[in-house]
Amino acid sequence: MLGHVRWHHRWELHREATVSLGPRFAKLSAAGLASNAADGILFAALPLLATQLTREPVLVALAATLHGLPWLLFELISGEIVDRSDRRRLMVGGNIARAACMVVLAGLVATDGLSLGALYALAFAIGTAETLVDTSWEAIIPRLVRIEDLEVANCRTQAREWTTNDLLGPPIGGFLFGAAAAVPFVINGGAYLVAALLVAALPGAFRTDRADARRPGTIRRDIREGVTWLWHHRVLRTLSILAGVSNLMSTAMMAVFVLFAQEILDLSGAGFGVVLSAIGVGGIIGAAGAHRLERLVGPGTLLIASLAGLAVTALAVALTSSPVVVAAAFLLDGLLVGSWNVVVVSLRQELTPDALRGRVASDARTLAFGAIPLGALLGGALAEVVGLRAVVLVRRIISNAAIAAVRSSGG
Repeated sequence: MLGHVRWHHRWELHREATVSLGPRFAKLSAAGLASNAADGILFAALPLLATQLTREPVLVALAATLHGLPWLLFELISGEIVDRSDRRRLMVGGNIARAACMVVLAGLVATDGLSLGALYALAFAIGTAETLVDTSWEAIIPRLVRIEDLEVANCRTQAREWTTNDLLGPPIGGFLFGAAAAVPFVINGGAYLVAALLVAALPGAFRTDRADARRPGTIRRDIREGVTWLWHHRVLRTLSILAGVSNLMSTAMMAVFVLFAQEILDLSGAGFGVVLSAIGVGGIIGAAGAHRLERLVGPGTLLIASLAGLAVTALAVALTSSPVVVAAAFLLDGLLVGSWNVVVVSLRQELTPDALRGRVASDARTLAFGAIPLGALLGGALAEVVGLRAVVLVRRIISNAAIAAVRSSGG
């Protein structure tokens, strides 16, 4: 099924590097650079902070669970808000809210006043603001670039996100946390504020043209409309479900990986961040070459290869105690996920009407990111019962099941 998807907008390979996407996209990219760097720093600093408060795998994993839980609880509502509001203002407000949470968190750490309860509450608040910012981001890009430039825009966006979120952010977060636990959160507060100011300076109108956008009593109907549209679109529905499966199994492993890194790989905080950054290296390579891979093998084959690759890397991590082997496995993970993300997001933006982009993106993200807190909780529980290595093996089992499901459905 996925192999029969046809793209109507193609270009020569050299065009990706030379096409200009305009000053408005450049300003949005600068804002993304700041906020994505903060996300990457938080990716390492949050679990490291949790391990200072507890050594119980379930309680460590609960920080990641609560950070991702808003994607499951609120993302459908966030998508409706995005389709009813000025998307620029939502991004500004969301980044300011995240900056405020970072300031509070840094203050509690600096004064030794942080408890697990406070950490969990702030992680949940940060995740809630993130649903509005990220959903607005996907919906706003088609307003800034031509439809034929969407894949170029998403290649650049994904490459930047992998560079900051996964390559540079985690080792910087680990290093800063080792220097002083409050420092990464202070820096993150400033980064989110810079992102808010850059988006606020973005010229143009970013509210949809829906005639019923301000009519009362239509929220439930509108949410249902977005869910129904996505469910009846076979390609996008399949991709969204598979993204959820992939995130479930990945997060189950990553939620307790900080303990795996400390107890099995014998890594310091800085070493933990460096190994995580291998995901970013692969992601940059995958995102930069995404449309080349898609043109070469087709989207269906790329999806199957991604799931198979995740199964292989899970097995490699489960059977080793070498940080080098784990870093190599993470690099392959990033390459597969980075290339596939570009293809999926571009396809969703192209096929979805503008008035539905916020809701359809939120529906897809609910399936994809809603699996993250469930995966984190699953990882913590499994680690308590069967150990850290077994959690990684679960990822391989689910990957194999997903491959079988896609093939049996004719994908």
